[in-house]
Amino acid sequence: MKREMRKPLNKPFVKEKSKKIFASVFRSYTAVVVLVLMLACFFSFNLVRNYVINWHQEELLSQAETIAVNASQSPDWAILKRYQKLLDAKIIFVSKGYTAVFADDFDVKEVSEDVELVTRQVESKRDLHLISSALLGEKTTGIREIDFLSLSAIYANIPLHTADGTLYGALLIVRPEDSVNGVWMHIFRNMLVAALLAMAFVTVITTLLARRFTKPLSHMEKAALKIAEGDYSARVKIFKNDEIGKLGMTLNLLSEKLEDVIERLKDEKCKLEMVLYNIGEGIVSCDQYGQILHVNDSALAFLEIGNWNDQSSPDENEKKKRILALLSRCMENGVQEADTFKNASKRDIALLASPILNAEGALLGGVCLLRDVSEEIRLEQRRREYIANVSHELRTPLTGIRGMIEPLIDGILDTEEEKQDSYRIIDREAMRLEKLIGEMLELSRLQDGKDNRALERIQLCLPVGSAVYANKMLAEKAGIKIEYQAEEDIYVFGLENRIQQLITILLDNAISFTPEGGKITVTVTRGKCKAWIKVKDTGVGIEPQHLPYIWERFYKADKSRMRTTGTGLGLAIAKCIVELMGGSISVTSDVGCGTEFIVRLKYFEDNKN
Repeated sequence: MKREMRKPLNKPFVKEKSKKIFASVFRSYTAVVVLVLMLACFFSFNLVRNYVINWHQEELLSQAETIAVNASQSPDWAILKRYQKLLDAKIIFVSKGYTAVFADDFDVKEVSEDVELVTRQVESKRDLHLISSALLGEKTTGIREIDFLSLSAIYANIPLHTADGTLYGALLIVRPEDSVNGVWMHIFRNMLVAALLAMAFVTVITTLLARRFTKPLSHMEKAALKIAEGDYSARVKIFKNDEIGKLGMTLNLLSEKLEDVIERLKDEKCKLEMVLYNIGEGIVSCDQYGQILHVNDSALAFLEIGNWNDQSSPDENEKKKRILALLSRCMENGVQEADTFKNASKRDIALLASPILNAEGALLGGVCLLRDVSEEIRLEQRRREYIANVSHELRTPLTGIRGMIEPLIDGILDTEEEKQDSYRIIDREAMRLEKLIGEMLELSRLQDGKDNRALERIQLCLPVGSAVYANKMLAEKAGIKIEYQAEEDIYVFGLENRIQQLITILLDNAISFTPEGGKITVTVTRGKCKAWIKVKDTGVGIEPQHLPYIWERFYKADKSRMRTTGTGLGLAIAKCIVELMGGSISVTSDVGCGTEFIVRLKYFEDNKN
């Protein structure tokens, strides 16, 4: 199943210029205050204007009533003129015939009954309606345009009665609106100045309040930006235990948690990197686009290159391409892919590529595991050879036995001598088969640790001397001389029969590869930390390429130069015996000159110094 690759996040992190909270709060506060002041000024303006107009109306009406009391028979023009000057208003007498007489039309000194009055006729409907209300006995006051005066004014209009209550006219007191406007405009200017001063004061207060409100937020913004940039040690200073303070404490807690999590992630990353770099297997990982992310030292060692990106030879580049192709194939198909190749050192390297998926199944990348399987292949080859050798070694004596039994059964052999020869061959092959099976069982028992007898205090020269004496006749028969030298006061931890078996195997091996006239030297001596047993011959020697494998089962270095045929299990058994007793065995050889085996065994504690 093919996996869809995720698109890359090409959009980088951009720290956008944040909107200043202070400016926003300041503008909001200022706008609210200015709006409130404007509304207050507007309503105050109307209230003051109405108050001033009403005050003037009430004043004019009160003065008109006072004048009306003093003019109960007829208008006293001298008094009216004085009132007119005092009130800064026009005083007008209107008769029932709607004839208006102005107090300022005559000089007070000239006022007498013989003076001819200057009159004006009220003609406009609005003015007639105004005067008629007073002539009907109503008292009115207000502000309006008076046509016969050609001005807008505040007025008070009351009826005039004689002492007996007879209506004889109306008294109209008029104060121009301009004089009133001057008063409330003065008040308005004072109010405007006060409003401007209040706005300036409020601006200062708003600035302080806005800064007090936004300062913690500004600290939080800076701390959040540091956290976003990877500095998780950033902390916010808490000014008050209010909602903003709690937000700051929450941000500090978040920063602490993030710092702790990031530190743990860093630790885990370091541990993972240490594992990847020190693991025996090679690791090559890539992202979903095939870009190499990680190559550990083991992988470079398997590829035998210093760095993945270094210029390499054509053969090394071919190995890299095979790894990349395997990773690409496994990510495309969504399954594991395997391959093998030989590096420059002819080691077999196995490749196993696997896709990396997240919890939702989306492809994250791929990883390729490199393993040196040279030893596994060699062991598998040795296993196959072992099976083949066992089959061959078992078949050879069985074939010989069968070859002798068939003539006996068929009665082909006539003479007793021929029959005895056949019996001897059958006996020899049976003994050979018995020896092979015995050695195989012995080796299996040793390798499985079934010989769990306790090690004893052994005087080393005794079992070694017994083994030498037992094989001396066989060596002399082959024309080989055995020399034996031993220090008698050496005691070791071991098993006597196993030491004797060990020396017998080594002597048998030496006799097999030493030509007639040769010599075998067995020495028991004291080493620095362990006792040494040396078995040295003057035989054909072992070629260097065979030395690492002589301890393996059924391994035979050079069958053509052997005096007798062996099973190939002797040295494998010898090594198991030495390891059973906690010792070690090594070999040195010079082709054509001979071979020397050295066995090292632990001293018994009473004699280890």
